[in-house]
Amino acid sequence: MDEPPYVICLRLTAALAPHWGSIDGEAASKGVDPFDLNLRRFFNYLYFWLMSHIPHDQAEDVEFKLNAPAPGSRGRLSDLERERDAESFMAFAAAVGVKPPQ
Repeated sequence: MDEPPYVICLRLTAALAPHWGSIDGEAASKGVDPFDLNLRRFFNYLYFWLMSHIPHDQAEDVEFKLNAPAPGSRGRLSDLERERDAESFMAFAAAVGVKPPQ
């Protein structure tokens, strides 16, 4: 399993905090209160706002920086690590009596 998006959420929050007036104002002009959104939608909204307000030629760099592994983390799992994790999980599930889906 990949890392949860906590680091991306922190990076979005840090990058966009100085722009909150504009973000909230734009949302309000469309009849949306960002704080009425569930957490997933809230961060999707921040991401959309960010990507809509940067030059197109910087999008790839911003995307890379948002998705970089957290400092001190190993980064994303390899396919082999995922396969081993899945096998380990299935062995554990079988050991406690859970049958695989049919």
